[in-house]
Amino acid sequence: MKDKIAVLCAYSTYRLEKNERSFLAFFNLLVAFGYKVFIVNNNLSACHLLDTWVAKNSQLTVIKGSNNHAEFSAWMEGIEHSAASTLKGAVLFNDTLFSHFKLYTSDLLLFLMKSDFVAPTQDSVVVGNVVNLEQEQKIFGKTYSKFVCTPIFFLNNSAISTFLEATLESIEGWEKNHSHLPDVRKAFNCIFDQTGSEQLYHWLFEGGWYNSQTFENFNKKLLAFKVIAIASEHNLSATITHQKGQIIDYRDTIPSDKYRLARCLLSYKTLRALYQLRNSFH
Repeated sequence: MKDKIAVLCAYSTYRLEKNERSFLAFFNLLVAFGYKVFIVNNNLSACHLLDTWVAKNSQLTVIKGSNNHAEFSAWMEGIEHSAASTLKGAVLFNDTLFSHFKLYTSDLLLFLMKSDFVAPTQDSVVVGNVVNLEQEQKIFGKTYSKFVCTPIFFLNNSAISTFLEATLESIEGWEKNHSHLPDVRKAFNCIFDQTGSEQLYHWLFEGGWYNSQTFENFNKKLLAFKVIAIASEHNLSATITHQKGQIIDYRDTIPSDKYRLARCLLSYKTLRALYQLRNSFH
């Protein structure tokens, strides 16, 4: 039987400590759904906290991350820890899940149920929170009209290799073209079309992001992290669109008969994990 894995990129000790109960409860829910849980530690100062988590849940495995490319290198390292071709699917998420990007018990249950429904699909499928663009855009020459936000998302077996390819393309695209700096627009235009490039410029340097600042004041390592993350996020959906795969919003309606059946089949272990997760928000 193929495994399902969940990979958390752990970076902010503050966020991990603040939302510890929610993370621990979510790990239990993932295990109840049949996932093996890996935590990729991109911040050495988080080691002690993660050690206490493993002591509380023997189903968790902590991997030392390289932090070469923030959460995307962490997710790649988590996938590569298992044999990608043997995986049934993967849930990838970062430590903003219960802070910047809040999903509650019902959201996470729907997300996992929807992911289980589509996992056997032969085509590449990504499940998550889908953002529809106002107009079609291009990244690396591929046209797309929507993308999945990456604080948490699911990839079926076919989409895992697509994720790895799209992320590597984004990393190589930035490493090849960041030499255009300080002409940052020229560097962006080598990856995105004009619309995407201008949106990225505004988000990073003109107040679109809560930590936005001028190019001159922007930490260049952080800039590389952000550009690669945004490019990888968009390129994943663009590549799946190009391959005629599926981009699915977890909030889309599940057929009522399948939903009722799934609810009936929820195990005691799953229900207990849901109860713990719900209580962690109070």
